[in-house]
Amino acid sequence: MMPKLLITLLLFLLSVLCSGHVLAQEQTRSSWFGDMTIKPDQMKAYLQNLRNPYLSPIVDEPPKVIVPPVVVPEQIVLPKPSESKEPPKPVVKPTIESLHLKLTGVVWGGALPQAIINDQVFMVGDYIDLDAKKDSDSKSNSEDQVKVVSISQKGVQILYKQDKMLLTAEK
Repeated sequence: MMPKLLITLLLFLLSVLCSGHVLAQEQTRSSWFGDMTIKPDQMKAYLQNLRNPYLSPIVDEPPKVIVPPVVVPEQIVLPKPSESKEPPKPVVKPTIESLHLKLTGVVWGGALPQAIINDQVFMVGDYIDLDAKKDSDSKSNSEDQVKVVSISQKGVQILYKQDKMLLTAEK
């Protein structure tokens, strides 16, 4: 029985000594830092500068709405049919003869089909210049050119001003 009492007494004394040491440290802290009390307005100012850790730090801007400008069309006054002095001109589609193109030969079976038109060799995708009077230095207008679209056994399909035509050899 005696050892139990002795152990209990030692634990009690140890706890009293440790609590006194903790109290002494708290007193030195309060004297070391001065008055540690925080006023409510100081706490509010401090807390306003903190961000919510549950919210994203990336600020989402609302999408910008682009409103196109309102264009008010002007009034277009069309002449009455009785007011026009000249009758409308009929639209004349170009023909092979009007383009002055002569197909003299076709090589169509290989990987690079070729055609001889106006004594010059052309492949698919090439442009034929209709204006032969132009200098070699000046650039041709795209309206004066004919595009070779395809080359086959039947002839050469060409494109001139959005009109497709088949150029065949004369017999």
